[in-house]
Amino acid sequence: MDHTQQKWIIWGAGKKGQKLYDDLSERGWAHNIVAVVDMDEKKWGSAWNGHEIENPEAIKGREFDKLIIAMVQWRGVYQYIVDHYGVKQEKIDNYYFLQRGRLLDFYEGKENSPEEEKYIAYVRKFPLDVFNDFFPSKYEGIRIPVYFDEKVQMYYVYYGKKRMYFPRGFDKKGVEAYCRQILMEQDIKSPHKYQDHGFMVEPGETVLDIGAAEGNFSLDVIDTAKKVYLVETDKGWVEALEQTFEPYREKVCIIQKYVCDCCNEECITIDELAKQENFTSIKMDIEGAEAAAIKGGGEFLRRSFVKAFICCYHEENHYREISEMLQSWGYSIAATDGYMVFLGDGYPKQGQAPKFVKGVIRAQKTGPDTGGTEMERV
Repeated sequence: MDHTQQKWIIWGAGKKGQKLYDDLSERGWAHNIVAVVDMDEKKWGSAWNGHEIENPEAIKGREFDKLIIAMVQWRGVYQYIVDHYGVKQEKIDNYYFLQRGRLLDFYEGKENSPEEEKYIAYVRKFPLDVFNDFFPSKYEGIRIPVYFDEKVQMYYVYYGKKRMYFPRGFDKKGVEAYCRQILMEQDIKSPHKYQDHGFMVEPGETVLDIGAAEGNFSLDVIDTAKKVYLVETDKGWVEALEQTFEPYREKVCIIQKYVCDCCNEECITIDELAKQENFTSIKMDIEGAEAAAIKGGGEFLRRSFVKAFICCYHEENHYREISEMLQSWGYSIAATDGYMVFLGDGYPKQGQAPKFVKGVIRAQKTGPDTGGTEMERV
């Protein structure tokens, strides 16, 4: 699509708006911006990258080709613009509009699966996001009570009936936004959902939670698990995890190392960890390092009957690579329903098309090791 002659209105002059402006400037497209609006009346009249921030009412009667919502929680604003201003849906987009165009171009004319076609149809009609479905809308704007623990000087929420603490750098607004995200990720319709009634951690298991972060996976199983090992390197999250799991300290161990395919001062392998414990369930969400972590657990995973909940959306080929590796070791493989689109910082690279990717691999050892993948045997 030729953007050079288009007229764009930016809705949102916050951090997302500035990031969008910087991206457009880098591409030489900042001249397409004809107006900037924001719902915060305190910003009206302020200067913003050569524009004056205006009341959203200014879009009435304004000539434009695209209205770009530069806000994380864009869905509610999208519907408000349609209902209140009567703007046609095809003229509204969000800050991923460039990636949206590349994704649709990539799948155009290909023999796509019925499941892919379902998601393509959604993205043709609505702005692109990580989850391209209707279920995320119910989490926008929900109020989540946030409390402050004066003793430890940290915010926390109740996750179920358990306290979940957050690092000191979080404010109340940040905690609430983060909680909305993890609730969305574990929605019953989410491709990121780890467990369901047919595949879950059973009572009495020993769990290895690699990439624990806030610890929601382990909080879900802590009451019935025999023991839980939390692997996390971020110092802020480690301190928060210590508070969250204080009531369970006798059966929780926090390990501050990266899990990969080697052992050194900063890194450790699953094989090394398994020398001290016989894990029965393993969860991984480590920002694209999952394949390396699995290679570093080859000995243990080959000999043991383990359940695994493995994120595979960070890299385009991870679902295939990880599945083939585990299948060669006797594991049955299933992926969560649906697709995600990974849109992390720096990905996809400029000019590349984002792709639909599977969210979580659920794997369980069911048969003998067949000798490793072809790549490993070479």
